Amino acid sequence: MKSKTSFILHLDSLVILDEMTNEQKGILFNAIYKYNLGEEIELDFAMKMAFTPFKNQFIRDEDKWSDIKEGKSISGRKGNLKRYNIDLYTQVIDNQITLEEAEELAKGRKCEISDSEESQNSQSVAEARLNKSVSVSNSVSKNVNTNINYENLKIFWNKTFADSVIPKIDKITTKRKKNIELVLKSYSKEQITIAINKLKNSKICSGDNNTGWIASFDFLFNINNFTKTFEGNYDNKEKTNISSPAPQRQQSAILELTEEEKLEMRKQAGLV
Repeated sequence: MKSKTSFILHLDSLVILDEMTNEQKGILFNAIYKYNLGEEIELDFAMKMAFTPFKNQFIRDEDKWSDIKEGKSISGRKGNLKRYNIDLYTQVIDNQITLEEAEELAKGRKCEISDSEESQNSQSVAEARLNKSVSVSNSVSKNVNTNINYENLKIFWNKTFADSVIPKIDKITTKRKKNIELVLKSYSKEQITIAINKLKNSKICSGDNNTGWIASFDFLFNINNFTKTFEGNYDNKEKTNISSPAPQRQQSAILELTEEEKLEMRKQAGLV
């Protein structure tokens, strides 16, 4: 038994002392003392009967204390996640991912901002990074189209992940539409296609991590996760060619597509 510094005696258990001799009381308290030190004790049948209720209560108290300690540990882990990764904390609270999955994702992130900035407003930081990414091409940001065919997006998603461990979807719910619209405020349809292909090729998002966690549609279309996916936070360490409808161009020039190439990309993605 693990050593301890204290234990509890309940008054309702001590009424048995009224029926015991002083010698028996001494034997009982010696047994209680040695048991809580983790030592072996030998008692006759009568003393075992007297000691058993105390032993059972000690076991219940130990289990209760273990549960309290575990609860404090989980609360502490959630508090740490909320401080440094508010978006992952929100997903845990909403039961979108488990605490272990959130901690695994948090480990893979690069520390690019100060603790105070991240704890104050993770959403503001994400929006600032979004603006920085989109400003690469004024023509793209000016032509962002928030109108999208959700049925075609569902078909494109399911086709892309037909042979992937990442799950397909049955429908675009109202909540999903709101998340997609939020993404479209800062990203074009072409960039959504790129992010989906990045997710498909990401090993860490396909279960190659310590917990076996696998990304999903709802994971990608969370604005914070979409930003990190698009920026390459979940890319494989080795160089991977991301398939796209414009293979003749370098990936770094993807935001400089001609109008014809953009139209072709949308058609292949089923977005128009």
